[in-house]
Amino acid sequence: MSTFDGGHCFLTTLIPIDSKQTVDRDGLKYSHVQLVREALSVLPTAHQSPETEKLACNSPFSRCTKTHFARIVVLDDVIFNGRTPDNALVTAIEDADPTVPKPVDSLLGPYLLFTADFDAPQGIAAELRDWLRGVWTNMRLDLDPVFEHCFQYRIKVSDADSFADYIMAHQLDTTMPFNDYWMAAPPLPTLSFGLFGGAAIAAGAVTGGASWALFRLAHLTTLHGIWHGLEIVFVLLLALGAAIYAAYLLVMRAGLKPFPMAPDSDLPSILKALYVQRRLIPKVADLQGKSAQELFDAMGAFLNDVRVDDVRTPTQAPGTIGA
Repeated sequence: MSTFDGGHCFLTTLIPIDSKQTVDRDGLKYSHVQLVREALSVLPTAHQSPETEKLACNSPFSRCTKTHFARIVVLDDVIFNGRTPDNALVTAIEDADPTVPKPVDSLLGPYLLFTADFDAPQGIAAELRDWLRGVWTNMRLDLDPVFEHCFQYRIKVSDADSFADYIMAHQLDTTMPFNDYWMAAPPLPTLSFGLFGGAAIAAGAVTGGASWALFRLAHLTTLHGIWHGLEIVFVLLLALGAAIYAAYLLVMRAGLKPFPMAPDSDLPSILKALYVQRRLIPKVADLQGKSAQELFDAMGAFLNDVRVDDVRTPTQAPGTIGA
């Protein structure tokens, strides 16, 4: 798993917030982290209920038809998960004092955590850059009050390209993305049976050869013969280790390949599916007890109305969570 997986980009960034300076406002001094929290508190969130859908304001990320999820939070420090357990026997042998606390991970200052999940069917960095350019173009007025308090943001960011450079410079590799759109097993390529069969035969042959060499070694009496036998055993074991390591690298390389994109997992298709679901749920309740012909007519009219094959309209609006 990586940042690009399943036709999506799972962006994770950790940006330091300026903690060495203060901001004078109305005769009072404010820390940058406090101003970031104030900016986030008034940043519109997505519509999460039928009532909020009536509001004119919405999350700035709703202006993008690729973004499935976005989150911006202040991270003051990492969570302390408790002490790392020790092996009592090792502690006794080393005569270590179990009451002495061990080093604990911590951040040097507050950070802005910015994560997002958006469509990237090609799985390349250019799609991330294009998305970030769109964020700057469509959401700058909303996000500037948040990012302007991050370290050197005002110095390094002046346009869409420099904004993309700034965010990507603080990007972390996403090692465990949340990708749940596959409803069945994805068509992953299988490793060659012939390759593994050949490796197994080679490993068996090497093991057999080493066993034979050890057997012969046990019956040798001259020093030269024993040394020669040890050389054969060493070479055979080295070949066996190389074959096992090559198979391991092959498996790990295959595991690093991203999943293919699930069918209909782009944002327009997901919004269309949510729209049909929201329309269908009350329809099911209304059709309870109806005759077969009434069900047939009602569902035909429903399908004509929602236009399932048209992902553009009618559909659920971006930035709407309620289902």
